[in-house]
Amino acid sequence: MQDTNRNETTPAPIGIGDIIRFGAYPQDAEGTAKTPIEWLVLTREDDRILVVSRYGLELLPFHKYDLPTRWEDSSLREWLNSEFPKAAFTPEEQARIPAVRMKAERDLPPSVAPERDITDKFFLLSYAEASRFFPSAEERKCVPTDYLAKLMELDDPNETSWWWLRSTPADDARDAFSVDEYGVIREERVATRLDAVRPALWIRLA
Repeated sequence: MQDTNRNETTPAPIGIGDIIRFGAYPQDAEGTAKTPIEWLVLTREDDRILVVSRYGLELLPFHKYDLPTRWEDSSLREWLNSEFPKAAFTPEEQARIPAVRMKAERDLPPSVAPERDITDKFFLLSYAEASRFFPSAEERKCVPTDYLAKLMELDDPNETSWWWLRSTPADDARDAFSVDEYGVIREERVATRLDAVRPALWIRLA
């Protein structure tokens, strides 16, 4: 994908594959200094764009308990739509983030999406979306922030990490789909605390 780094407020057209800045979140090694969040533009529809964070921003389990869990009931979904926006965006920025309805992917085995359609402002990519927007394993690799790299005790600053998807597999409801360090989509126990979080959202441009 194109790696065009620009400020989100630039008047130049924003295209698929561009990198924009929007909001701020702690990303330094100590996890204290907020710096602009970089987002990868996945698609554009009229006056809004779908983005996913360029780096893994946080280290959280899919769910805080090792129990059968759907995305709609997960503690990670709750965090994304409560604590994360307050920490990352101003009220003006939050006003530009629309709530969107996500349909359950019942026709996409082996992925089993939520039992019902849900509406959120902040979410993770699904199994199908990760496959669509990142067709190759190389494109799906995720580099964590310095903060996450320290927590994960990674020695190489370019070392990649696992990152969560919102889809859950059919065979074990205590697992969720995650992308591993090689860019391969695999199953991971929901209570695992070593997977990164790459938030996704839509942003209104006007």
